Amino acid sequence: MLRKNEVQIKRFLIKPMRMKNAPLSERSRVGIFLIASFLILICFLPFYDRAKRAMNTNAVIRAYLTMALVDNMTAQVDQQVAEYGMPLDRAEKNGHIYSDKAPGLSFLAIPSYVMIRLVTRLITVRVPFDVVVYVMRISTVGIATIVLLYFMLNLLRGCVDTDLAYFCTAIYLLGTIAFPMSTDFLGHQVAAAFSFLAYYMLRRGMSDLRSVLIFCSGLFAGLSIMTEYPTVLIAAALFFLLWAGRPALSLPMSFVIGLAPPIAILMFYHRFAFGNFLDLGYGHTQHYFKILGIDTTGMGAALAVPSLHTLWQMAFSSYRGFFFFSPVMLFVLYGLWLLSRNGRRAESLMLAALAVGYFMLNAFMRDWEGGWSPGLRHLTPVVPLLILPLALSAQKIARMPEKGSLKKLLGVIFCAASFISVMQHTLIEATYLYFPWGVYHPLRDVCITFLTGGAWLCTLPSLLGAPDPVGPLLLVAGIAAFLWCFCRNGFAQLAPTRGTMWGTALVLVAWMGCILLLPPARTIQGDRFLALIYWNNALPSRFLDASRRIIEESPDREEKLRYARQSIFTAYEIMNEPQRALWFYNAYTALGGDVGGPRR
Repeated sequence: MLRKNEVQIKRFLIKPMRMKNAPLSERSRVGIFLIASFLILICFLPFYDRAKRAMNTNAVIRAYLTMALVDNMTAQVDQQVAEYGMPLDRAEKNGHIYSDKAPGLSFLAIPSYVMIRLVTRLITVRVPFDVVVYVMRISTVGIATIVLLYFMLNLLRGCVDTDLAYFCTAIYLLGTIAFPMSTDFLGHQVAAAFSFLAYYMLRRGMSDLRSVLIFCSGLFAGLSIMTEYPTVLIAAALFFLLWAGRPALSLPMSFVIGLAPPIAILMFYHRFAFGNFLDLGYGHTQHYFKILGIDTTGMGAALAVPSLHTLWQMAFSSYRGFFFFSPVMLFVLYGLWLLSRNGRRAESLMLAALAVGYFMLNAFMRDWEGGWSPGLRHLTPVVPLLILPLALSAQKIARMPEKGSLKKLLGVIFCAASFISVMQHTLIEATYLYFPWGVYHPLRDVCITFLTGGAWLCTLPSLLGAPDPVGPLLLVAGIAAFLWCFCRNGFAQLAPTRGTMWGTALVLVAWMGCILLLPPARTIQGDRFLALIYWNNALPSRFLDASRRIIEESPDREEKLRYARQSIFTAYEIMNEPQRALWFYNAYTALGGDVGGPRR
């Protein structure tokens, strides 16, 4: 009897120990990955007012529309403008002010804003505007990014090794423009989520020949168009991919039927706001181009013929280069070839044509830089569609002979490029989300300048009482832990030997040295000017109004240029008004003034 009890006690003690050491199930691993990703995004969401900067005007006008629809049952945002201020991004018609953006994101934020209004009525406390927008970001852009990551993991795990699927998904989240776009109230990342869901459902629907999945694909494609108009290119590309598969007529019809409801809602909104089903807000936009006398009537006025210099700036420059900020995306070209070799030639050609088409659409924009932007933000919706080719290239490298020189070379380049992409976008998130016009080396002249000057981004840890340097450092440590948990196995497959690991580390060090030692470029006022912009964002309205009148009334372009150039230095050096100087700087560059930065 005693021996029997001893055996039972041993089993009782040993069993929990074995369970403790048992590996996590795949479902639990996915859940932890998504929760950790969501926490990173929440902690990096900035509170602009606490950082002494004005809120992004692009986000403000979207929030105004949500508030106007709920509070006033109208698309006119006059009341919100009177209460919170006039944003630069806006549309005007018949004496009223509207949002000039696609309304999809504003529609998605309605439930969260309704909840805020209910809470304020219960506790009779006014919620600050920056907190309202913060909640809108979490409930729309944050949730959309997490949903995108979930389906991206599902897609990649069915095509490549599990560890590489986590590796590439983490690189997408932290090493592409998706990271900064996921932490602001802009439509680009939400449109990216809808576009990827449309692609995922179409892929599954074509494989299983299920009309309901094709219907969902069309529905998500329509939602992406409702959020960002240019995603009509993605919807068209997906439809042609479906049609190229020569399916039964019911499948293309299911796609069109799914596409119809969001398009109908979008057209009804245009009729409700501007009086015509096809009248977009961009046709009534009011921004500094119009203030400076540049015609902005209609969508065609926003276009300009690009030069080779513009294409180079968009692809490889330190100013806005897509591959400069995310060098790992160069492997997408190899992945597209692999996808074609794997029997998916039509899909590979569709993705390649879509990437090139989006790139060229961005190049033809007058404001191809995207304004104050951490890169080419207009390319955000197409980036998740390119992660599958990226993962296929990683899989091909991982399966090469371990001792082969080609495996070592490609493994070092892939891993180093991945971590360079993550480091650069983490630096952007921790210091300054948006790069000003004309700052040719923003990582050095903006991010590192703010980092060394103590101008940290005010995020959730700062609001909870952590000193400014501690908050960003905690977030960086959290990202490092996230990469260690979910990327080390994939890294071991790509760089399995000690020599390749050391080679990766040396490439990282060399890259950081290149960033710090970039050749100087003439920018408008240098580091002191940028620091003053950061800490003093109050521009008296009387100065701005007077400046607009003078520029509007100047007789010719050269006169406007002379006035703007002189006013830049007068406002900065004599009046100590950096924001007024910045406004004149934008006016000067919009008129074609040469400030030594990137030119068309």
